[in-house]
Amino acid sequence: MSGKPLTNQKAAKKDWLESWHVTPAGSQIYGYLDGIRGIAILLVLACHLLYVNPQASPTTLFIFGIFGAGTYGVTIFFALSGFLISLPFWKGKLRGTPLELKRYTWRRFWKIAPPLVLSLLILTPIYVLFYGDSGIYIKTTLQWLCGYSFFFPVSGRLNPVMWSLIVEVHFYILLPLLFLLLKKTSYRNSLIILCLGFFLIPIITRQIYEVTGNGFSLNPLIKVSFPSKLDAFSVGILIAGLHARNTLPAILTRLAPLGLIGIAIALVWKSHLGLTPGSPKALTEINNLIILVSCGFLLAFIGNPSAAGKWFLDNRLLRWFGLVSYEWYLFHQAAFFFTGALLGNAGGDPKIYAARVLIPAITSLLLAALVYRYFSLPILRGTRGETSVI
Repeated sequence: MSGKPLTNQKAAKKDWLESWHVTPAGSQIYGYLDGIRGIAILLVLACHLLYVNPQASPTTLFIFGIFGAGTYGVTIFFALSGFLISLPFWKGKLRGTPLELKRYTWRRFWKIAPPLVLSLLILTPIYVLFYGDSGIYIKTTLQWLCGYSFFFPVSGRLNPVMWSLIVEVHFYILLPLLFLLLKKTSYRNSLIILCLGFFLIPIITRQIYEVTGNGFSLNPLIKVSFPSKLDAFSVGILIAGLHARNTLPAILTRLAPLGLIGIAIALVWKSHLGLTPGSPKALTEINNLIILVSCGFLLAFIGNPSAAGKWFLDNRLLRWFGLVSYEWYLFHQAAFFFTGALLGNAGGDPKIYAARVLIPAITSLLLAALVYRYFSLPILRGTRGETSVI
């Protein structure tokens, strides 16, 4: 008799995460991808929420520099998008079926637009309340709502983390156009062209933009010079193309855990470079390459998804973080700004410091969970013809 309740408890424990999926978990073959999202969002939060006195000891600066290197979480998000967005296109090319551009466009729209619009409607009045200058915030909000910000620089004063959305949208638009252009090109050659193009052209243009003074910036304007940030998508495109054709090397699958090790190395190295004035920019590009290769290894778990659980990527809490990561991303930094405005500088007081970090982390997570569960998820299910299980 004792075994049955235990079985039910295990079933209940297993089912709680399934109700958070857009598609019932029976179709979530690669649940570990949510775990990769979870790692990415935690890195981004560590970067934005943890801060340190610049006059602290070198050891302290180095340790916090590792957290500051969490900006690489955005790179992981981009690589994951490269995989997930390109995979259906590769499968379609393999079957010789036409691109379903209308369906693709609407799926991207309903995934990205509603939470973005809601976040703007929630956050803009609070920005005005805390900082005044309603004109600039209202103007910037309207620029985001009408899509202007995806193609032209806008003020960085309103939730600057949204810069990565600009890069995502550029990728969403560019990828299907390239597949159309390569319609009559062989699968193998298309894979080579797309991977090398997405990898090399952004790196080259990034160097050109930096020399000419038109590089990436967040202040006073969010300026994302196309296509200088698209190289991170290349590794996702590569793994998706190999996987769709069942040509992913077995050795790559076995070495997939090296992705976690590589990410750790890159975080440490970036912290070191940040404390080493005059470091050659080439070293930063090499570190960026380490992150890209590491993302490729992580995505290679696609060849053996069950093995990902041994490396905690299938952990349910981590996967849940991944599921709500987009909404969490939209709200976390603004919550940090508002908390800082309320509490002021910590001034060395550990209690105030803890409050400045924990309050925005927890409140933004709770808000993200609510928005995802009761706003984003029903919209996604409705637009994809799925029955809600909430």
